[in-house]
Amino acid sequence: MKQSELIFSFLPFVRVVTVVNSLGYLNAEADDDLDFLIITKHGQIWRSRLWLTGLAKLFGRRPTQEVQKDGLCLSFYLSDQHLNMSNLMIKPLDVYW
Repeated sequence: MKQSELIFSFLPFVRVVTVVNSLGYLNAEADDDLDFLIITKHGQIWRSRLWLTGLAKLFGRRPTQEVQKDGLCLSFYLSDQHLNMSNLMIKPLDVYW
Protein backbone atom coordinates (compact mmCIF):
# COMPACT_ATOMS: atom_id res chain seq x y z
CA MET A 1 0.00 0.00 0.00
CA LYS A 2 1.39 3.39 -0.98
CA GLN A 3 1.25 6.55 1.15
CA SER A 4 -1.71 8.08 -0.67
CA GLU A 5 -3.93 5.02 -0.16
CA LEU A 6 -2.87 4.75 3.49
CA ILE A 7 -3.77 8.40 4.10
CA PHE A 8 -7.24 7.83 2.63
CA SER A 9 -8.02 5.46 5.50
CA PHE A 10 -7.49 8.25 8.06
CA LEU A 11 -10.02 10.67 6.59
CA PRO A 12 -13.05 10.64 8.92
CA PHE A 13 -15.59 11.23 6.15
CA VAL A 14 -14.46 8.22 4.07
CA ARG A 15 -16.32 5.03 4.97
CA VAL A 16 -15.23 2.56 2.25
CA VAL A 17 -12.76 2.53 -0.62
CA THR A 18 -13.16 -0.35 -3.06
CA VAL A 19 -11.72 -1.34 -6.43
CA VAL A 20 -14.09 -1.35 -9.43
CA ASN A 21 -14.13 -1.74 -13.23
CA SER A 22 -11.39 -3.78 -14.96
CA LEU A 23 -9.36 -4.53 -11.85
CA GLY A 24 -12.53 -5.33 -9.90
CA TYR A 25 -13.39 -7.89 -12.60
CA LEU A 26 -9.78 -9.21 -12.54
CA ASN A 27 -9.58 -8.16 -16.19
CA ALA A 28 -7.08 -5.29 -16.05
CA GLU A 29 -4.31 -4.70 -18.55
CA ALA A 30 -0.74 -4.07 -17.35
CA ASP A 31 -0.93 -0.34 -18.18
CA ASP A 32 -4.42 0.36 -16.77
CA ASP A 33 -5.20 2.88 -14.07
CA LEU A 34 -6.89 1.86 -10.82
CA ASP A 35 -10.58 2.73 -10.57
CA PHE A 36 -12.08 3.20 -7.12
CA LEU A 37 -15.57 3.56 -5.69
CA ILE A 38 -15.56 5.67 -2.54
CA ILE A 39 -18.41 5.59 -0.05
CA THR A 40 -18.50 8.70 2.11
CA LYS A 41 -20.29 9.88 5.20
CA HIS A 42 -23.64 11.46 4.33
CA GLY A 43 -23.22 15.05 3.16
CA GLN A 44 -19.45 14.71 2.63
CA ILE A 45 -19.09 13.68 -1.03
CA TRP A 46 -17.67 16.99 -2.26
CA ARG A 47 -15.29 17.33 0.67
CA SER A 48 -14.14 13.76 0.03
CA ARG A 49 -13.60 14.45 -3.67
CA LEU A 50 -11.55 17.54 -2.86
CA TRP A 51 -9.32 15.84 -0.29
CA LEU A 52 -8.88 12.49 -2.04
CA THR A 53 -8.16 13.98 -5.45
CA GLY A 54 -5.90 16.63 -3.91
CA LEU A 55 -3.90 14.05 -1.96
CA ALA A 56 -3.60 11.76 -4.97
CA LYS A 57 -2.35 14.70 -7.05
CA LEU A 58 0.07 15.77 -4.29
CA PHE A 59 1.58 12.27 -4.18
CA GLY A 60 1.72 12.06 -7.99
CA ARG A 61 -0.81 9.21 -8.16
CA ARG A 62 -3.34 10.73 -10.59
CA PRO A 63 -3.42 9.24 -14.10
CA THR A 64 -2.23 11.53 -16.90
CA GLN A 65 -2.62 11.36 -20.67
CA GLU A 66 0.96 10.17 -20.92
CA VAL A 67 0.89 7.64 -18.06
CA GLN A 68 -2.22 5.75 -16.99
CA LYS A 69 -0.52 2.78 -15.33
CA ASP A 70 -1.36 2.50 -11.62
CA GLY A 71 -2.86 6.00 -11.53
CA LEU A 72 -5.68 6.45 -9.02
CA CYS A 73 -8.95 7.15 -10.81
CA LEU A 74 -11.28 8.49 -8.11
CA SER A 75 -14.43 8.91 -10.18
CA PHE A 76 -17.15 7.02 -8.35
CA TYR A 77 -18.62 8.37 -5.11
CA LEU A 78 -21.67 7.37 -3.07
CA SER A 79 -23.06 8.58 0.22
CA ASP A 80 -23.46 5.97 2.95
CA GLN A 81 -27.17 6.86 3.06
CA HIS A 82 -27.74 6.52 -0.70
CA LEU A 83 -26.30 3.16 -1.67
CA ASN A 84 -29.20 1.84 -3.76
CA MET A 85 -28.18 2.27 -7.40
CA SER A 86 -30.83 0.03 -8.94
CA ASN A 87 -32.25 3.00 -10.87
CA LEU A 88 -28.99 3.06 -12.86
CA MET A 89 -29.40 -0.51 -14.12
CA ILE A 90 -29.89 -1.07 -17.83
CA LYS A 91 -33.30 -2.68 -18.19
CA PRO A 92 -34.38 -5.46 -18.54
CA LEU A 93 -31.07 -7.19 -17.77
CA ASP A 94 -27.83 -5.43 -16.93
CA VAL A 95 -24.99 -7.93 -17.46
CA TYR A 96 -22.56 -5.67 -15.57
CA TRP A 97 -24.75 -5.42 -12.49
